[in-house]
Amino acid sequence: MTTPFKPKQCLTLSAAAMAEMQGDGSQQAIKYFLKLTPLLTSASIVHDNACGAGAVTELIMTSEPPPPSGLRIHATDINERFVADTKALVESKGWPVTAQVMNAKKLSFEDNYFSHSFTAFAFHCMPGAEHAAMELYRTLQPGGTAVAAIWTSLPFVTVFQQAHWATRGRQAPLPSLLQGVEDVNDQEFVKLLEAGGFKDVQTHEIVAKTRISTDLERWANLVWSYLGRRPREDEWTVEDEKKWEEAIKIAVEEMHKKGRMEVGEDGALYIRFVGCVAVMRK
Repeated sequence: MTTPFKPKQCLTLSAAAMAEMQGDGSQQAIKYFLKLTPLLTSASIVHDNACGAGAVTELIMTSEPPPPSGLRIHATDINERFVADTKALVESKGWPVTAQVMNAKKLSFEDNYFSHSFTAFAFHCMPGAEHAAMELYRTLQPGGTAVAAIWTSLPFVTVFQQAHWATRGRQAPLPSLLQGVEDVNDQEFVKLLEAGGFKDVQTHEIVAKTRISTDLERWANLVWSYLGRRPREDEWTVEDEKKWEEAIKIAVEEMHKKGRMEVGEDGALYIRFVGCVAVMRK
């Protein structure tokens, strides 16, 4: 089997790299939505769905006061690398967490299993997300609470769309993760969750002034390594490697344009993320 081509400049996306790329926007939002849910108890069974770098799990386990003993968390993601990194984190801390590779659209858990289910920033970039909504509903206990959050405005998405078109041409299909984010609104998100089986979905707007990096070029390389993958089996081409620096230069220049970001007193770069948190009971 031929190993897929990967540009030499393409960075490896570990959970730590993902956290660096996303900044602290997700953590701000997760801290907010954890306050909207019923208190965890020793009998709680929690799902960190599409867990990514394990941010939901980590914020629960490091909360003050500490979570009750007896609490169980299942962290799942379709990405094997993210699950491996999350597993390493929880094992190093001795937390009561099971980390597994699992598709959010086809969970292996039994019906009515979780008391709390959290899906942070996955639905807006997930093809066939209605199936994930159905699985979210199916695996939640009657009376249980589910929280799902999406970003509805990410200023850097259009930046990397420009880098894509400039280096690949307008005829090249957009990478999957650069499609549709800016087109999702609260009403469409609610309809998606209702299609999964939920009723009376309560929504809350979140605005996060997100600290991303002190090194814009490194950050742009991280983002392009993740978002720039073509929507096909051979995600990268030799031409992508040849034009990598051009894509990064375009992204950096676009980010410097008015309104894209601001520089804080600490010298770090900040971006304004806007999102929607949906809270549901079964």
